Amino acid sequence: IYKTDAESLREFGRRREATFRTNLASRARITASNVRANHRSFGAQNLIDGNRETFWATDDTARTAEVLFEFPAPVTFDVVRIREALSLGQRVRAFSVEAADEAGSWKPVASEASIGNCRLVRLNNKVTSARVKLAVTRAAACPALSEFGLYLGA
Repeated sequence: IYKTDAESLREFGRRREATFRTNLASRARITASNVRANHRSFGAQNLIDGNRETFWATDDTARTAEVLFEFPAPVTFDVVRIREALSLGQRVRAFSVEAADEAGSWKPVASEASIGNCRLVRLNNKVTSARVKLAVTRAAACPALSEFGLYLGA
């Protein structure tokens, strides 16, 4: 490997590590519009527990759902990471992320199709908000997500 290529790869690795070091969503109070059987083991807290084996899931009849992240103080982010619980199959067909502005109105941040093993959404601009909402807007079966993260790129 050429020296300049090796340096470039090292710098990429440093930036990637710095970007994903702190999941800002882990500071949030989390509520979900639907939790499978209202059972804690399927609760939205599983999205930020750092364990990809645990997951938030809805009841079988739910094909749409929302998770609200409320922060004690506004956070600034420009990368969103979402993972499905792939042991149950890929289910989500469309999702959106919204952030509340200072007046409390919801503003779209991202709107994407499938999630799969790991979906990274790099935003065009930094977003600062004390409230962020993840909405599964279409799913083939009840949503089952293992991770949600908000990050500030390095």
